[in-house]
Amino acid sequence: MAKGIMRMIKKALVKVNREMTVNAAPAPREGLVGEGYAGGYHDALCDVLLALTGGKPDRRDYWE
Repeated sequence: MAKGIMRMIKKALVKVNREMTVNAAPAPREGLVGEGYAGGYHDALCDVLLALTGGKPDRRDYWE
């Protein structure tokens, strides 16, 4: 079951990365503002993947 979830997360990450690339393209001088919701979602998906593979995410001590 975890493999199916990981596959779904990886597919979602591809879509999120695509959205972030499109959003950042028109205004490159605004830095990370173009990421918005997609950037936070990307970080969350990466944290879950790390946890599923036995790692421990390190973001502001949320996982402590």
